[in-house]
Amino acid sequence: MRARTPADVILLTPNFMAAHDNPRISDRHRQFADTIIGRQNDGTLKSYVDALRDLARALDVPVADVYAEWEKMAAAGLDFTARLSNGLNHPTPPASA
Repeated sequence: MRARTPADVILLTPNFMAAHDNPRISDRHRQFADTIIGRQNDGTLKSYVDALRDLARALDVPVADVYAEWEKMAAAGLDFTARLSNGLNHPTPPASA
């Protein structure tokens, strides 16, 4: 695919998803909550990100590793679920932004 475009190709990892139920999850998205929370907590999302990182290395594609920044927040003890505007998977801007 890179041979067919003059554009730079950059792989973007996802952000974390919700780790627990919360009141910001809308009724119309409630049906997805258990699955999303489960994938964050059971290592599925982490495995997916690890595979993306491996693929990027194999293809020599740069990575904008958003997931790594969320890992830092989690390691610092921040409630990353509180940073999700829809309570599930859409990040909200930092308070200082």
